Amino acid sequence: MKLVKRSITLVLVFIMLGILSVPAFARASDEIRTCKAVLRLKADGDLNIFCSITTNNVMETIGLSSITIQRYSGSRWISEYTFTIWNTAGMQSNDARTFSKTLTYTPQYLNSTYRAVVNFNATGSLGSYSADYTTEQVTT
Repeated sequence: MKLVKRSITLVLVFIMLGILSVPAFARASDEIRTCKAVLRLKADGDLNIFCSITTNNVMETIGLSSITIQRYSGSRWISEYTFTIWNTAGMQSNDARTFSKTLTYTPQYLNSTYRAVVNFNATGSLGSYSADYTTEQVTT
């Protein structure tokens, strides 16, 4: 038991001293300063998704990997559509510290509750970073 406690203590000390490091992709908060997404219902019934990300330094690529529109159905969230870099233009930028994008989605069901799950990403000379953000709910 003493050996286990000493081993755990030693590992914690090494982590604190930075001898054991976490890979760059796992440390999103090190480089991503802020990221936010807002889902709004427009007067015509469509949904606007505004997303923005700011990093501490200029990134080789910065932007969005995906935005998944989800609808609440009974007891769970169902993914209704996903915007990706493969099916949506302008989801990323190069050589920038900030990026923002507004997309519009036409809901498939009226009188339903929607949300957006956004995956932000940034890649620079020190590594790749990502962060997820889920918007507040909107009812159509």
